[in-house]
Amino acid sequence: MGLIVREAMSFRNLAPEWEVLMQRCALRTPFTHPTWCELWWQHFAEHHLLVGDELRLLEVRDRGGVLKAVAPFVATTRPSLSWLGIRSWRLIGADPAVTELSTLVCAPEDEPFVVSVLLDYLLERRKEWDMLSLGDIRADSDSARILGERQGLKWTSELSDFVLTLPGDWETFKSSLKRNIKESLRKCYNAPKRDGLTPEFRVHATPSEITAALERWLKLHAMRADFTDTVVHRNVFAVDPPRAFLRAMMDQLGARGLVRIFELELKGQVVASRIGFVLGNTLYLYFSGYDPAFRQYSVMTTTVAEILKWSIAQGLESVNLSPGNDVSKTRWSPTEIKYQKAVLPSPSLRGLVFHRIAHVATTMPVAASLLSFARRQSHRAPAKPQGAGA
Repeated sequence: MGLIVREAMSFRNLAPEWEVLMQRCALRTPFTHPTWCELWWQHFAEHHLLVGDELRLLEVRDRGGVLKAVAPFVATTRPSLSWLGIRSWRLIGADPAVTELSTLVCAPEDEPFVVSVLLDYLLERRKEWDMLSLGDIRADSDSARILGERQGLKWTSELSDFVLTLPGDWETFKSSLKRNIKESLRKCYNAPKRDGLTPEFRVHATPSEITAALERWLKLHAMRADFTDTVVHRNVFAVDPPRAFLRAMMDQLGARGLVRIFELELKGQVVASRIGFVLGNTLYLYFSGYDPAFRQYSVMTTTVAEILKWSIAQGLESVNLSPGNDVSKTRWSPTEIKYQKAVLPSPSLRGLVFHRIAHVATTMPVAASLLSFARRQSHRAPAKPQGAGA
């Protein structure tokens, strides 16, 4: 396959073809949507003395001009005004756990060729970067095999995503579940009834509904984060830019009909909420929130169950429960998909010198500490909190 790599002019010029390409992707998430990437750049890119970000929006086309892949890179220099600054290229998504998966936009059958050609293109420009990250690569893919043959490439952090394939009806799905989750479902529906409560499940899809529901979600998400008597979930949307980004993204994707906010009510008040994105025949479940005062009713379990019922009724084929290996996902017996981050040090003279110094420094305690800090800055992508999408 003859492929050409070039730098795109802008997100919006590329968006129509990009969205068509997304329909062919094996992994459908909001994080590869052009609107998500454009808004990410607007809200998270940094331009000051310590950090300098530049957009490198690469497109890969065949000889006939058909778009085969999009690679939205951010070229970062830290500090930005020093020739000694560490230069790293990463796919859009180095944020405080807002972007849960960072991948190329590409059809699975084209990905091995695209990865190979894209890497050759980037190596030709090796003097422009010291460290290159190709994002999350599916561990069992041909792309992982091809990358593994590249000299110097390193596999770093691992991440598991969990996807449920849906049958045609709820009863069939429920019968396939393990005994413990069946018992949990029985309890989470019976417990409110014993107290004279009737859960009400609502799905918000219009822009005005989403705007109002998002504000309720923000409050519930904060309440969940403040509750420490369980697995800790950090509130990454407590401040800007994540909060401003979330509002803008929900507004724009909501206007496109891609957003759903699912709510569970008890006693006439919303006690649990979760954000979802409908992408073709897939629902991607994003962050959640709930009122810990109602935790005895297992309100999040009820909410997810109702979401799954709704998804089946809508004729969706799968639900992505989001990455993060925790029981709130694994209890539903989903398929686990493992990803690894591919990182390549530059083979340029500058890159080789930098990494030689880094190797020597690891044997010196003080220098090793400073180097560790520098590496964290060059790969700045804060770890996703455990079960953040839960």
